[in-house]
This record gives sequence, structure tokens and C-alpha cells, in this order.
Amino acid sequence: HYQKRHIALTDKGKQMAYAFKRGVTLGNPRGQACGSAIKKKGHTYIFLPGFPHELEAMWRESVVPYLNPSQEEVMTSRYLNFYGIFESALADKLDDLIVHQENPTLAIYSAEGIVTVRLTAKGECLEANAEILEDMTRQILDRLAPYYFGEGYGLTPVKALLDDLMAKHQTLSFAESLTGGMAGERIVNYSGASRVFQGSLVAYTAEAKQRVIGVEAKTIESVGM
Repeated sequence: HYQKRHIALTDKGKQMAYAFKRGVTLGNPRGQACGSAIKKKGHTYIFLPGFPHELEAMWRESVVPYLNPSQEEVMTSRYLNFYGIFESALADKLDDLIVHQENPTLAIYSAEGIVTVRLTAKGECLEANAEILEDMTRQILDRLAPYYFGEGYGLTPVKALLDDLMAKHQTLSFAESLTGGMAGERIVNYSGASRVFQGSLVAYTAEAKQRVIGVEAKTIESVGM
């Protein structure tokens, strides 16, 4: 995670990688904190991060394969999310990959302006599937990188922005007008937003923009409200 973003590993990041010495570490495809599985006195205990978007993805991609090791083949899915491109246009760019798909398979669906490509690999183990998925991911991003905003089931642009700001230890503030506070509302709907979101000032009239935010009168006159 840190290497991909060329960021130094922090003490907080190290804490998120802690796992039980006698347990099995479970990968997290949606975040930094890993999970663990421990067997004791005939029972299996699964420990996962509390955020639903991370927990759900870990259950599908890490816990289920762990609980079913006797399966001859393991299936693993990866979700690539894109914004600013129509589903039909995205499908056109991946047409040859869709037509000749075998392993992994590709499925495309969209909701609320987000287009998601689901890749599903089938192999003998998670490591083998990871290599298959990584190869296909590179091929797709070579064609669609400008529209790509992140990997993960149910990921949104806002959540991807928050994750990036947290990783870089940066903060975010808004000066809003016609949105009336809606931008700030979108941010605070996510758990952990207080770690990066400083707040939002809503200045609606020209007078408020000049007095509260400090916008120059000539800017308002030339550009507008």
C-alpha cells in the first residue's frame, strides 16, 4: 500500500499490520488493517476491521477461501472502479478482453456514475489468483488509467479521496456557495472523516463571500457568484 503510493511507513501504519503470532493473517483488499484467524479448542475465531466496506470485501476474498481449504479451486474477485466514462465507452475499450475472456472473467456494471469492472480468477490458491488478476489489471489500466479512482467492492470517489488523504496525512476544507454544504455532507457520511476533514464554510451572498471567505469583489464581478 505504502510502496505503491511512494509514502514512508508510519508507526500508525505498522500498528495496522499487527497480527496474532499463532494465527493466520487475512489480507485486506480494501484497506490497510489486516485480519486474523485463530483456532483454539475446536473453534475458529475470525478478527476483521470494523468498517463494513473492508469487512465485507475481506469476508468474500480472504475468509471464505480460508474456511473452505478443501475446495479444489479457489475463486478470487477484484473490483476496479472508474468515473467520468460511460459504461458503453468503457466496454468498447475492453472489447477484445471481454470477447476472449477465460480466466479471469470480466463483468461490467454501473451505478450512480461509477462504472465497475469485476475480475474473477479461479486457481489452485490465492497466490496464483493474485498473479492472474494483477496481469489483467495492468492490461485494463493501460487503457483506462485516466478514469480509474481505486480498487475495492463498493468503493466511491469520496471514499477513495479520504483514503488517499489519510495515507498522505493531508487535510481537506471547503468554501461552498450554491452547494449549500452538500460537499461537506458527502465527506462526513464516512467513518473516520474527522481525521482529514477540517470543515466547510457556506457563504451564499456576494457580501458573505467577501467578508467571511475573503473573495475579492472584482473576482465576483468577473467570474460570478
